[in-house]
Amino acid sequence: APAVHETFMKWLGTFCNEFGCKTLLTRDPKPLIAFLLKECDSSNVKVRGAALAVLGEFHCQAGPSFRAICLSMCNDAQRKSIEATFEKFPFDKGAAEQERPRRCILFSDGSTLNGSGETGAMSSMEIPKMDLAAEVGKDCIVKLGAKEGKTAWKLRKEALDEIDVALKKCSGLLESAGPQLKALIELLRGVRDRLSDSQSNLKPLAARLIGNILGKVEKTTQGKLGKVVYSPLINAAINDNRKPMREASMEALKIGTSSSELEGGQPNDNALEALLVAFVGELGDSEFKSVGLPELQLYIASVAEYLPNIDSILAARGQPLGDKFSVVMVKCFTSSKSEIRSAAETMLKACIDAEAISGKTVRKGLEKLKPAQQRTVSPLISKMLGTATKSPKTEKENLPEKREIPRGRAPKSSPTTPQGRIAPSRPRSSSSRSVVNRSVKPIIDNDFDELDDVLAGSAQSGHPLAGSTGMKGKRANRAITWPEYPEEPTSSNQFLSLKKAWSSMVPLKSISSLFPSGGLKKQDDARLGCNLLMEAIRLDRQDGTTFVADQIDLILKWISAALCLRENTVGLQLLLDLQLDLFKSLGEHENVLTDQESMSLVPFIFERGSVAKGRFK
Repeated sequence: APAVHETFMKWLGTFCNEFGCKTLLTRDPKPLIAFLLKECDSSNVKVRGAALAVLGEFHCQAGPSFRAICLSMCNDAQRKSIEATFEKFPFDKGAAEQERPRRCILFSDGSTLNGSGETGAMSSMEIPKMDLAAEVGKDCIVKLGAKEGKTAWKLRKEALDEIDVALKKCSGLLESAGPQLKALIELLRGVRDRLSDSQSNLKPLAARLIGNILGKVEKTTQGKLGKVVYSPLINAAINDNRKPMREASMEALKIGTSSSELEGGQPNDNALEALLVAFVGELGDSEFKSVGLPELQLYIASVAEYLPNIDSILAARGQPLGDKFSVVMVKCFTSSKSEIRSAAETMLKACIDAEAISGKTVRKGLEKLKPAQQRTVSPLISKMLGTATKSPKTEKENLPEKREIPRGRAPKSSPTTPQGRIAPSRPRSSSSRSVVNRSVKPIIDNDFDELDDVLAGSAQSGHPLAGSTGMKGKRANRAITWPEYPEEPTSSNQFLSLKKAWSSMVPLKSISSLFPSGGLKKQDDARLGCNLLMEAIRLDRQDGTTFVADQIDLILKWISAALCLRENTVGLQLLLDLQLDLFKSLGEHENVLTDQESMSLVPFIFERGSVAKGRFK
């Protein structure tokens, strides 16, 4: 009789409200769940509705464990309606902890919550598990690696779809003990290889599958499996050209470092440790310009309170992970992108506040930067650490900025005042510098009267690039607005800002050669500037000065701008000769260009070389 069944379902719902579901779930709940599922198949609409309402109340109080068992026992026809009921009656921790008006005298206290927020009665239940490798079949891994034939990508997609269907059937956890763990690792490696698939539409699908697999394993296993996939996921999340792939990879990392709902759904410290190792490995030699890097930094900041003590973790070759992680963190502050620098500040502050890394370790990472980078980053790091720690190079902060002294050359002692302070350095007088040898032939045998006048004036001042290197010149240099490749620096405003910055550092006669009055319209217009810079390189070699190295960023910007001018045979040849001479000089003194300095010129060399005539390639 349908009326009896409906009345009993309503009474059962009332019982759950007055006594609590834990009263009925103290022992094995499977017989009760089987009975409720059978009632859900009733031909009477009212009985089905009442049975689903009871399931919803059980889920509201009992949580994910009840959901997993119920979905593992229902058939395919029931699954959709039951999942909709669980969405309508979500798990409520407050309802699980609520004191009920009535209590069964045979029921022992099981009202405490486990890690996932479930009652003690539910926490002792056996969670259903699935052997994923057995579910998808033996040929799935073979199809994942299919490469032969024009339709091979269809086989790879078919394999990914099979795994997706199997995962949707898994209402509990994936089996990950003994042989099942080995099979799961092999399957995960096959999916991982699809992150770089030639078919771009398969890559986001593979990333989502990896996240779903990691989200359905036990906490202790998640970190082990993560070591297989975290590195390629990080690479895709920060570097992939397509936004859907970056988003899918980032979502996979978030799911893949959090425990299952059955175990609390909180960030997993074991998985986060493996994530940090992969993070350091992927960004160790990075240029810190990746478009997706800020989101990853902000995620690490959001889970900082769950991070283990990074200083106590040993990475490869026994080196503490904290040392490597601190280097990567402080290098983020040297990025040319403001988003990365801002996210780096948030990440560092969160890690320090959570005591995941010590200030001492951060300072050690700061010491690994180049001197010029240290001077830029050190004040910000010191402010964040709340100390007045000075940069390792602060004892030379009053000296003009210069490149490292080449190996084999002893540093010259600085003059000191009677009080012991370092006296400001002054330009060398013309009497202490050798006069330019006027018998040297120009690079191109043309009569450059204007260049002769400049060099004649330079012979009196000492060097064509000798001039003021004070704070005014440095401020003007920092104020230059220079485009990043592939945008070409050919606008008049960019030439004007470069000229303005350089004018405060070198003689005006040199500026007239570098920036002729008629403007720089074709490469031939840069001949005077090329000859002047090659003469400056020669004088640096002859006298042991470092004017070229001190102004290398301006020189590289000028060369890149000249390369982007309208091509001219004589001008291009002279520009190439200048670059060869410049790089040879830098190599002789073991000077190394920063990433920012390299990017201002090298891409344009490759671009011009790809379209140049054979004699220039």
